[in-house]
Amino acid sequence: MKRRNFLHRIGLATGGMYIGNKLNAAHFPALPNTDFEINGFNDLLSKEGMVMVRLNYSSTDPGIIQQHEGKIIINNGSLHRTKSYFFHKDTDEMDGSGPSLNIMSYPGSVDVVVLWIKDGSPRTSITFPVGKGSQTVSIEKIIEDKDAVFIEENAMVTVSYLLDKEIGEIDPRDVGINDPGDRFVFTVMADPQGGNPFAHEQVQTRMRIHNAFIDESVRLVNETKPKPAFNIVIGDIVDGQGHHADFRAMNDRLAKTDVPTLYEIGNHETRYRSVFTPGYNMSAFDNYFAAQKEFNGMDKLLYSFNLGKWHFIVWPDPLRSNFWETHPHYFTWLEDDLKKYSDRPAILFQHVPVHPVGILPLINYAESVDVKRLLLDILSSNGNVKYVLSGHVHIPMKASVKTAVSYKGIKFINLPAAGYRPRAFGEEDFNGGPTQGIAMMEIEDDIAKIHYKTVVNEQFSYPDPSPFDDAKSPLWLKHKWEIAKDPELKNGDFKDDLKYWHRRYVYEEDKDPSNICETRKNTDGKSFLYLFNKSRGYNKPGQDRLPQSINRICQVIRQEPGTIPLISLKFWIDPAYFIPENLAGAYIWLEGFEKGLKRMNIVYSNSYVHWNLGGNQSQIRTVLPVHLDISAAPGEWKNLFINPYNDFLNYTEDQDPQIQNTDAFAINFGVWTLNEGYKKHAAAGFSDVSLEFRHINNLYESESNVNGQQIPKKEQKFLWWHGVKHPAGDHQSIREDLNKYL
Repeated sequence: MKRRNFLHRIGLATGGMYIGNKLNAAHFPALPNTDFEINGFNDLLSKEGMVMVRLNYSSTDPGIIQQHEGKIIINNGSLHRTKSYFFHKDTDEMDGSGPSLNIMSYPGSVDVVVLWIKDGSPRTSITFPVGKGSQTVSIEKIIEDKDAVFIEENAMVTVSYLLDKEIGEIDPRDVGINDPGDRFVFTVMADPQGGNPFAHEQVQTRMRIHNAFIDESVRLVNETKPKPAFNIVIGDIVDGQGHHADFRAMNDRLAKTDVPTLYEIGNHETRYRSVFTPGYNMSAFDNYFAAQKEFNGMDKLLYSFNLGKWHFIVWPDPLRSNFWETHPHYFTWLEDDLKKYSDRPAILFQHVPVHPVGILPLINYAESVDVKRLLLDILSSNGNVKYVLSGHVHIPMKASVKTAVSYKGIKFINLPAAGYRPRAFGEEDFNGGPTQGIAMMEIEDDIAKIHYKTVVNEQFSYPDPSPFDDAKSPLWLKHKWEIAKDPELKNGDFKDDLKYWHRRYVYEEDKDPSNICETRKNTDGKSFLYLFNKSRGYNKPGQDRLPQSINRICQVIRQEPGTIPLISLKFWIDPAYFIPENLAGAYIWLEGFEKGLKRMNIVYSNSYVHWNLGGNQSQIRTVLPVHLDISAAPGEWKNLFINPYNDFLNYTEDQDPQIQNTDAFAINFGVWTLNEGYKKHAAAGFSDVSLEFRHINNLYESESNVNGQQIPKKEQKFLWWHGVKHPAGDHQSIREDLNKYL
């Protein structure tokens, strides 16, 4: 049926210290915050006396790229400023002088425009493009509806107001930070993740472990000489999902620091499924605001302050699905703030690192390419940002030093946790003791030096980090379809090593690396790609382990719409690292894109495969992957022919897969492992890769095969989808039912 439909369409035939008591979290309900209630026009006005209006452009049909084109007109008010966010080069444009828009909206993504309106009133109206037409809405209607939604055919625009009550520059004296002069020290705590372990349905063992280390980290702050001017917790103050009881317990715990302490929001301060609509819905932060207000009198998510000659910015990272598309004005505030203080060296605190650290969860469970790119552009625009300090990873000390990078004059350092135990980076740390502790920054005039001290009083000084070359790792700051594309595959025989192939940044151990990506020679002297992956070493209790699948290379080829790719190659499963029942293996992952929208998603693999290879940043919900089985006897080179669009149409659950206009084709070769357990390893070789494009009329003329044998669909029992459990503080993968995620 899918084939017939397709052919027809294209025209082809204190509250925290309850020792010994188990209290139910329901006893600690969310504390309502009324600061963001809108009861009339005046409640909309920003600190500058303007109304901020957000227009989110999208498409309602998962199969359609929708174009919006036209002018924005304001009546009964004046347009002071416009700003676009998450626009993509060559597909989206805004002329601010008009202003006029030309936007292509993709299902699953949102293009955002913000308007700053002066001299407005409830009668102020906004006319804006929706698809090929236009619509008009008044400020009064926006207040009434909170989200005013307009749909023309498949084009959708949501119009909402924005607020800035939780944004601003603070006077450090208001939170007890006295002027220290031009020489001072401050301390940083990343990821305490503590709370009240007895205020949940089950006693939180890992929280008890974190709490013990937090107390030691507090001791380090208090023992720091000279006395720190301030201490800051850069996200994940609490474990869990922002429960009031955990905030109460952490307020009590962190109040034991004898220096002024600041809070920053991370991903554990809100519920995982928090949403920030309709309107400007900030209820997800109610408990955070209540705790912050009680702790130091503040009520901010995004704020900055000056101390000595330096400027400090505290950047929020809740890491929730629609936060940035509903809070785009944060980027503009940051840009303005850095311009205002361009004569001061600056330090930005953020929870989620914007630089790569080389393990899988920090590609998937991190900010999107669009957010990272926009933030980096702003941070590097004035040349005054000197450091960006982050947490989130629970990184060991050695990995913290090795992954630190400089980028356009900025030093990016990811800090070990103050409470949480480290993730598995595969090698022993600088010492055998705990990694938990605090960072200490020494400021002398306009010079800053950073050190780290563990809870066992071992101190390290950070060397100057190596430069990060985004040209060598283009997938960190570009979507695959944005990578410069040639009209033909290059270096498919790997004679030029890995030239033209792009690799993800993968953390590499000093000895016995768990990932190898290199070219080797066959016995006949021919070059081939060799990929090896095993569970990371140094398997010690408390080292979080989650699957690895980022040891892969990619090449993106420009494709003419109305064509299909056909691929021939040879592959080999290394028998030295093959155990049939292992949760590990090799894969070939092929993707087709139309502009910025993924249209085709298919994986060919041996044995078990990680179903969610690309993670949340790969449009996984837009186009579910099709998995086919190329399991073959190890030790023998196999001839593989692939007609991926034919296979995708044959097996996809999408009833209307639109592949006829794809203009970019991505080839990925990779290996993966569960990353825990006995001999979880895999290795494979790939060679003689060739690619040709034929007219789409030839779609069904050839079938994919391995040595002439038809390639079957992968049985679901070989599709690995993992959940996570937390025994005594570790993250461990558990197999879950794939169907509930589809």
